[in-house]
Amino acid sequence: MSPCSTKNKLSLSALLLLFGQGWALPALSEDDINGKETSVTKTIEEVMVTARKREESLLDVPIAITAFGAGILSNPTISDISNLAALAPNVEFSASPPISGTSNAAAVFIRGIGQNDFLSTNDPGVGIYLDGVYIARSVGGVLKVNDIERVEILRGPQGTLFGKNTIGGAVNVISRLPSNEASATIALTGGSKDRQDLALSAEGPLAENLAGRISLLDENRDGYVERTLDGKDQGNINRSTLKGILHWQPAEHIDVRLTGDYTRQRQNGAAEVMIEIAEGRDLSTLPPGEPLTNWEAFNALIAGPRFNTQWDARWLPTGDGFNTFSTGPSQDDIDVKGLSLTGDIELSPTMTLTSVTGYRAMEGTYSRDADGSPLNYGSVVNLDEQSQFSEELRLTGTSGNHLSWTLGAFYLKEDITNHQDVVFLDGLFEATGGGADATFDVNNVVDVDSRALFGQLSWEQDAWEVTGGLRMTREQKEFFIDNFTVNSGAQLIGPEQKPTDVWREVSPGLNISCDINDRTMLYSSYSEGFKSGGYNGRLVNPPTDAQNGTPVIDTFDPENATTYELGFKQQYDWLYLQGAVFTTEYTNMQVSVLTVGANNLIAVTIDNAAKATIDGAELEAIVTVVDNFQIRTGFGYLDARYTELGESTLLNKDDDLQKIPRWNAFVRGEYDYQFRDYGSLTTTLELSYKSKTYNDPLNVESIAQPAFTLVNGSVTWANNQDTIKASLFCNNLTDETYFLSGTTELSSVGISSATYGRRREVGLSLEYSF
Repeated sequence: MSPCSTKNKLSLSALLLLFGQGWALPALSEDDINGKETSVTKTIEEVMVTARKREESLLDVPIAITAFGAGILSNPTISDISNLAALAPNVEFSASPPISGTSNAAAVFIRGIGQNDFLSTNDPGVGIYLDGVYIARSVGGVLKVNDIERVEILRGPQGTLFGKNTIGGAVNVISRLPSNEASATIALTGGSKDRQDLALSAEGPLAENLAGRISLLDENRDGYVERTLDGKDQGNINRSTLKGILHWQPAEHIDVRLTGDYTRQRQNGAAEVMIEIAEGRDLSTLPPGEPLTNWEAFNALIAGPRFNTQWDARWLPTGDGFNTFSTGPSQDDIDVKGLSLTGDIELSPTMTLTSVTGYRAMEGTYSRDADGSPLNYGSVVNLDEQSQFSEELRLTGTSGNHLSWTLGAFYLKEDITNHQDVVFLDGLFEATGGGADATFDVNNVVDVDSRALFGQLSWEQDAWEVTGGLRMTREQKEFFIDNFTVNSGAQLIGPEQKPTDVWREVSPGLNISCDINDRTMLYSSYSEGFKSGGYNGRLVNPPTDAQNGTPVIDTFDPENATTYELGFKQQYDWLYLQGAVFTTEYTNMQVSVLTVGANNLIAVTIDNAAKATIDGAELEAIVTVVDNFQIRTGFGYLDARYTELGESTLLNKDDDLQKIPRWNAFVRGEYDYQFRDYGSLTTTLELSYKSKTYNDPLNVESIAQPAFTLVNGSVTWANNQDTIKASLFCNNLTDETYFLSGTTELSSVGISSATYGRRREVGLSLEYSF
């Protein structure tokens, strides 16, 4: 009998019974199958992951992970890490957050926790890591999957080993290392929307114990929302990514990797359109002194007298909705560069020292014409500059036959500059003879200094493993602000205010697992995480001091999550199965709310205004059905509800939390057929489903996403030497209409808008390796 005893076998039966009743558990993990045998059944290969900062078999890691390897990442239907959310339960990933104007900003939610605001003064709720280096900002964080060996999605708070801003989870991206055999690849892709992509790579030995790899990806594609009046397209792609890796092994006990990457993006704005416009009243019927809404004032003072028109429903999109009457700023230019140096030194057979040094920088100019019309009722241009330096030192080892441990220290220094050109009610200054001005110059500067010490200890005895960990974080932020009106030059806030805040957090974790047998593991865990506090970066109507009436800087504190989880993993030659159930207490939630200040000026701000409980379940499986036919499938369930609301929010307790579909599911089938002397044919078909999702905290129906299903597919032929490949593929096969994000400013500005996902697109990719 297993040391886990009959009691634990009964626990496994109870878990499986829950699944039989339609419940599920947190994340499975599995890499793709690399072998393509035709005479025998495919087997489920062992997958190695680094979720606990050391290389382990997926079956041995008692946490919820979904891992994607080279097989899925090289499929032409996958272009960046945001596409992987469709193949992982309880994961939402939009590359175009609301009101951003960019298609390269990572808005990630895992198990209902994340951050929907792209602004660089806010921190993400899910950490993204490239080769161990933390990517601190949302903008520029949508990584391409070319030259990537593996992507791991870790669910639940990862506060112990990964640290701050992994309150929802972490996305761990690992680059492909160069081979010691010289080779090169060229790939051409063409398709819908005048798609023209070029991918080049070369690798091989450069010297003794030194190998290198370099790759280039150039992408070009037309947009899918037409600007009716000026002929421009929104949502186009014009992006180039260059990446290089050096791998040096000067001795058997030393391993060094140097990685550099650069992305240049020059595009029009994201595919945002207006969905709803508030109706204006007949001003001639209003009594004298009746307050006007912002759009009524714009029509009465500016649109009518100056342009003989009105800003109203006539400017809503026509036909299928994939068009806009916008003529304002439409720019999405981003440059991202990064350099990382990772070194492993085996100090002894039982101890390894690892250093991960990283530098990253981002510059971006991206804009949004909010009013969807040729009138300049409202528009915003963001100009960002951000740089960061990070260092992590880890010492891992084993002691005796039972003890393994990790000790580490982390440091991050970050400099952020955000400038916003905000135009609202353009012409108001002239129309009122200088009496009112709603054109703003917004300037935010944030300096971040984050430090942490962490450790984790695992004790193994027979079939049992007990793991405990602790992370102590100290974070300091210094904020500078200088906001003023452009025409009148009136100072709104700053520049004399320069607050400095320090937050200290302790994040513990505890995990207990038991191997029922060589194929089955049960685990239970307790984990905590936090997302950093900060400053509201849209202070055009700052709050005032109650005593002296002077403007004050609006701050918010860190938010916290505590998760209790119970899960299992099983693996056979023909089946991998993983699931879990969990409950999360989500406190001090940083809720985005619309605030209305003096003169009806509005802004999106963040406040610690709520507490919530999120219960959920997930199940994933990889099944070899018959020879050369494999299915990857899974589903997730989330029940999220507010348990407490602050007075400053307009939310109700029965509102749904944003970006949380109650149900989500996917299935991906892959079939290989061998033509003997004529190569092989691989066919893939994937379906992903999400139930109704609200895109904003107020649950506005016009921008809510109804339940929908996306279907992608591909057919790939490869010769027997695997040196020539041809792929025919289709994304959004059924031409589904769906939103990537949505926002409402209906009550204050009169607008609800949304960003569409791409419509059905087909393509052909040709690849040659030599």
